Amino acid sequence: VTAAPPPPRAAAADATIDDDARANLLAEAATAALWSLQMDECERLANEAIATAERAGSANALARALGVLSRRMNFAGRIDESRRCADRCLEAAGSDPEAQRATPHLYAGMSWWPIDPIRSAATFQEGMLRAERLGIGWAMPVYLQAMVSAAFDSGQWDDAITHYDTARELLVEMDDLDELSMEALVGVARFFRNELPATRASLARMLDTASKPQARVGGEIYLRWLEALVATHDGHRAEGADLLLGISELCDAIGVPHVQLPFLADAVVWGLGTQHHERAVQRSEAAAQLATLAGRPIHRATALRCRAAVRNDHRDAMAAVEELRPTNHRFDLVLACEQAALSAATDGRTALARSSAEEGMGVAEQMGAGLLVRRLHSVLRAAGGGRGVKGPRQRPSHGWESLTEMELQVVALVAEGLTNARVAERLYVSRRTVETHLVHIYSKLALGSRRALIDEATARGLALPR
Repeated sequence: VTAAPPPPRAAAADATIDDDARANLLAEAATAALWSLQMDECERLANEAIATAERAGSANALARALGVLSRRMNFAGRIDESRRCADRCLEAAGSDPEAQRATPHLYAGMSWWPIDPIRSAATFQEGMLRAERLGIGWAMPVYLQAMVSAAFDSGQWDDAITHYDTARELLVEMDDLDELSMEALVGVARFFRNELPATRASLARMLDTASKPQARVGGEIYLRWLEALVATHDGHRAEGADLLLGISELCDAIGVPHVQLPFLADAVVWGLGTQHHERAVQRSEAAAQLATLAGRPIHRATALRCRAAVRNDHRDAMAAVEELRPTNHRFDLVLACEQAALSAATDGRTALARSSAEEGMGVAEQMGAGLLVRRLHSVLRAAGGGRGVKGPRQRPSHGWESLTEMELQVVALVAEGLTNARVAERLYVSRRTVETHLVHIYSKLALGSRRALIDEATARGLALPR
């Protein structure tokens, strides 16, 4: 019987191995510590791996170690340190094909997210296309799932769903079970799109999966966020607050305060005035500490939204809108506009309430966030505006009008006679993403073949000139 190999941490202590092997083992151990939430140990092992890799001149190990250290810093809210490590990671990897297996663009993209989710998405895209060219198949769904997160935060929800569907197809082919985090995030997008039956069905399935012994725990936080949104929508505000406050407190306890950022303001707003009031106030204080540590507009805006709720002060809520307006955090901007409108209306500042609601509605409509549009429209009417405004417009689910802008571009290029590979090159996406777009297009248009699509597009004048 062959003995099982020692774990990477123990194997790295073997005096007979060279520094290149030791650096890679230490980087692997640091990664394992990160995902088992041993944050201090992760940082220690990553720094040891970096020193060993530099001594050995190992680009692959150096990129791996710098990448995982960047991710650890990001989790902790140490954004400047995360960015520095990510830049060093990209530099270490360079154009070395083997070092690309360390997914350097994944870590670089993650480091950009709190600063600019669109730049984050572009960095993931570059990494994915490199992985596709180099035949690093397992990295494709990794990058695509990261692109879901960046597209979600920047309000590009059609793209988020396409990335998710493409990643799912790849994972099924690899016979791999993806963690629940990206499905839960897509569930949040569908919730705010007012696709409630689909959201509930997805949530029930995920909760069942999460209850099984073999379930991956990586998606637990986003799953509870979605569960809290549905509970609060159904009138169980205290239950929703308890869920969000609990995972927010957990994030602080295990040293990953940055992870709570997307739902921290809701945790505070929902908890105030319930049996969880004091916990909500404490979370507001935690938001202020995170803003001081991380120091970016998204962090300051979150802290301002929390403080506005605690103090019932529309000025803080408006200041949060001002922080977010120049950024690409469009989802957060809509939520801040809604809070500012509600707060201003409560204070009798109806003109300010109307302008905030109208601003939020404009962005929410662009995102296709039907539920948020309805909520903002309700605030607008309560503040004396929107009497002649039609209700929220929702894109049809079938027919040509249901196609997204990207899907229309794919149709036009296919009608021009381009192969999927050429379409991918023109749109700077992966071939598998083009395939996913076509699956969506055929379903929406009830077409059964590429020839039928080309004929329909040509008849409608959608083909691009040759």
